[in-house]
Order: sequence, then structure tokens, then C-alpha cells
Amino acid sequence: MLGWQLGRHRSDNGVVPHKALCESDDKFETDKKGSAMNLNATLLGQSITFVIFVWFVMKYIWPMLGTAMRERQEAIAAGLRASEEADQKLASAATNAEAELATAKAEAS
Repeated sequence: MLGWQLGRHRSDNGVVPHKALCESDDKFETDKKGSAMNLNATLLGQSITFVIFVWFVMKYIWPMLGTAMRERQEAIAAGLRASEEADQKLASAATNAEAELATAKAEAS
């Protein structure tokens, strides 16, 4: 359809602007004053919601996370201790194996 069929007018460069752009801004001004979002109320509402969210997380979620992190730290520490003990046992086993080989060579010769 052509612009004039839609109730629009053409600008000087031939572009058909949207009907809302051709109308005056009177409607916008009344919406802006009457039913537009109030920034102060919105900011206050978001702040209250954020505070409630932080309280909820600190009351119910944070203790569970803290407990899980402590358990994980203990498990990692136990694994590191076991690893160090295993390294010491391996080193002593290697030393014992060398001593046994030396004893076996001495007996063989």
C-alpha cells in the first residue's frame, strides 16, 4: 500500500514516516505527566526488593554454601594428606627395593 492510503504523508526525501511520528507530541506529554513510570517509586521498590533478596540469601542460602565449602575444604585437605602419605610410602618402598636388590646381588656374587 502507498503512504497516502495508510493516512501517512511523505516527507521531502520521499520516505513515508510512521503515523505516530507525524502526529503531535501532545499525547506523549500527557502520558509523561499522568501514567509514566515514577523513577523514585521504582528505585525505592527495586531497593526494597534487593534488600529482601539479600536477607533471604544470607538467612537461607549462605549457611548451606558455607557448610558445603567447609566440607569441600576438608575433603581436599584429606586428599592432600593421603597423597603426601602415598608419596612417602612410595619413596620408602623404592628405598626398600634398592636395598633388597643390593642384598640379592651380594648373595649372588
